[in-house]
Amino acid sequence: MADGYQLFEFVGGTQPMRVD
Repeated sequence: MADGYQLFEFVGGTQPMRVD
């Protein structure tokens, strides 16, 4: 989901992780 990707990017992530 886009939300999970945005959240991961917000915390400083480099890989697209889906947080269900």
